[in-house]
Amino acid sequence: MRRRTVLAGVAGLASTAGCFRLLADETVLVRVKRPPEGDAADADHQCALGAAFVADHPTLERVTTAAANAPRDEWVTEDVDPEAGRALAADLRGHCSAVGGVYRYDGTAFVLEVTDGSESLFPGTTTGSEAIRGVHSDTRP
Repeated sequence: MRRRTVLAGVAGLASTAGCFRLLADETVLVRVKRPPEGDAADADHQCALGAAFVADHPTLERVTTAAANAPRDEWVTEDVDPEAGRALAADLRGHCSAVGGVYRYDGTAFVLEVTDGSESLFPGTTTGSEAIRGVHSDTRP
């Protein structure tokens, strides 16, 4: 009897884990970090994000504010619904003439990514310097 109870519990957890996986797949990840010292100056592409642009995207405002106070090269992440994530990625592509590289906001340089599962919504293909591409190479938290 005890074995059946344990097996039923494990089966219940496994089925619940599947539900959580489905819910997790329905979000977009926005990640921002300050690049290592000196890497921002070496970036081929730089884009200024003005206060009005960032204010129009509360998620971007939250992660850039948190990243400005976080240690360098440490990702600050936030999950958002797919519609908001795709809108942010589209607005970033429209705002910046080139994707990849460094984004500046409020006097601070950032590297940022918007991903939907394994698909990169922004920046897509990174065209920055070798130093900046190295910043993107680490795995998700």
